[in-house]
Amino acid sequence: MKLRALVAALYITTALTVAACGGVKPAADPKTPAPAPAATQPAAPAPAPAANNDAAAIKAGVAKMRQQMAPLKEALNAGDAAKAQKYADDTDGAWDTFEDAVKAKDKDLYEKIEDPLHALTAGAKAATLDKKLMLDQVAKLDALLGELTK
Repeated sequence: MKLRALVAALYITTALTVAACGGVKPAADPKTPAPAPAATQPAAPAPAPAANNDAAAIKAGVAKMRQQMAPLKEALNAGDAAKAQKYADDTDGAWDTFEDAVKAKDKDLYEKIEDPLHALTAGAKAATLDKKLMLDQVAKLDALLGELTK
């Protein structure tokens, strides 16, 4: 008797599992509209070529970096370490938004830009502000950004 109960329980469990995993699809609800055929749906616009998107991102990123570098130069000339650090970090943040596009376009130039940028962010955090070195790095970075937009 126990064997029959065990077999019946196993059978019911298996039947419920199979029914829950797929089984027969229920009939469509008459209140729910059917999805539109693919031919009547509007076509999605074609994406712009990646090169155009990258060029636009690079141009906008360079403009943003230069926008942050102007007050960085002023802070360095004034010897204001706190502002220099803020604007160096902001310049680095602007770089983060488009550096992958630069790396894909020109890996060598990407690495050249990274050098003065890292020097600026590290120099702005130093105990004493080396204005001459920092201003030289700003000039070097600006020249490299000019190369990038050619």
